Amino acid sequence: QVISECWRVLTSRGVIMVRYGDFEQIRHDVEHTFFPETLAIDEARIITIGMMESLLADAGFSGLVSEEITQQTFATGKAHLEAVRLKNTSTLTLVPTEAFEKGINKLEKYIRNNPNDPWLLVDRMTMAVGYKSSAT
Repeated sequence: QVISECWRVLTSRGVIMVRYGDFEQIRHDVEHTFFPETLAIDEARIITIGMMESLLADAGFSGLVSEEITQQTFATGKAHLEAVRLKNTSTLTLVPTEAFEKGINKLEKYIRNNPNDPWLLVDRMTMAVGYKSSAT
């Protein structure tokens, strides 16, 4: 519905850009590594690149391009840890308390031993772009 609404409100030759994490990109990130319970949750609900492109095409967008991008999300490993403690992703709110505490302890230890690991700072994402044809 959101994509259809974007199509409706865009002017001709308008552009839609959707940034999201495809499951293959996020399955080995920090949250999914230290909180393995999140894998099954997100596998059932995270969209794939093919699904996103189909949604865009079904709404009428053309010239679809999907490209992997990286973004620095955290300045330090400690900043990432603090965000995780606050359950910065919705999936973490669904993890049982005992499993969450276990993951936090493992993550704290990892950060103490690897404070400058770039893996703690950067996320891999997909940027999907589609165009509203001027003929419509």
